[in-house]
Amino acid sequence: MPDWKNNDEQVVNQLRQQHPELQQVEAALLKELATQLLAVYAHNPTPHSQEPAERFTHLRQERQHILQKLGLSDNYAQTGYSCPLCRDMMFIEKGGEWLPCSCWEEVHQQRKQQQAGISPKMQQQTFATFSLDYYAPDKYIPGRNYSYQEQASRVLAACQEFVVKVTAREKPRGLYIYGDTGRGKTHLAAAISNALLAQEVEVSYVATSAFLSSLRSSYEEGSDPSQSESHIMAELGRVTVLVLDDLGVDQFTPWAVEKFYHLINLRYMAGLPTVYTSNIPLADLDSNMGVGGASIRIVSRIAETCDLYLLDGIDIRFWKK
Repeated sequence: MPDWKNNDEQVVNQLRQQHPELQQVEAALLKELATQLLAVYAHNPTPHSQEPAERFTHLRQERQHILQKLGLSDNYAQTGYSCPLCRDMMFIEKGGEWLPCSCWEEVHQQRKQQQAGISPKMQQQTFATFSLDYYAPDKYIPGRNYSYQEQASRVLAACQEFVVKVTAREKPRGLYIYGDTGRGKTHLAAAISNALLAQEVEVSYVATSAFLSSLRSSYEEGSDPSQSESHIMAELGRVTVLVLDDLGVDQFTPWAVEKFYHLINLRYMAGLPTVYTSNIPLADLDSNMGVGGASIRIVSRIAETCDLYLLDGIDIRFWKK
């Protein structure tokens, strides 16, 4: 019986080369898994589900037979599993059927978040992790009769209500959340995105700097045709909910203002809600962009379609240090 205690990648690859029948059956098993996962992801289970279940079972039995012949354990190529229930196969057998494991939903959610532009850090920014403790309950916003904490609570409730309405297929007004840097605006933008994705609502989160950068890249020679300016605009213009973060963080050139207006107007004409965050009050946005027809129309479109919320207080990042 061969001694395969050293399960590093080089040894595993050498083993598979020496025994091509093992490599072939594992490749077939992975292909069958991928087919079934794609069917689940697309909400389109494979017709006559007994057939893929039988194929999957047959391939597993064939692999097990080869491993026994070689004197290898079932987990010869791994030192451990992320999910002990399915051994990282994402499917478990119940009553003779192969069903998605509980870990599949987590993988599915992470994939949706990546496609929506949600970074790993932002995946942890949810409504549950948004703490009102960072907003002073005993200090009042100048010129207003409520505290910073009361205002933050109102903004949080508005964001949650927005998610509820979108999920219910209503047509809510968008949100324009503004305030100084480090006040929690991006956290709420991420929380809205994560909550909608969990409800299978199509979302795109885009930082304005990344949006402009992607447009500039599309002009370069040899750039990917599928990432042309028209493609980017069409995708962001049709998505169910667009979250446009940090409007105003970049310098407003005439070109940038024109591109922002084009995107905002696409969504305006389609009647689709947009969530904006900015460190600029909407009343000051046109003067920051520069006096001109496009900037005035941008402010007009946002004012017509969005509710405005101030999120202010002390820089949260200071308190987290």
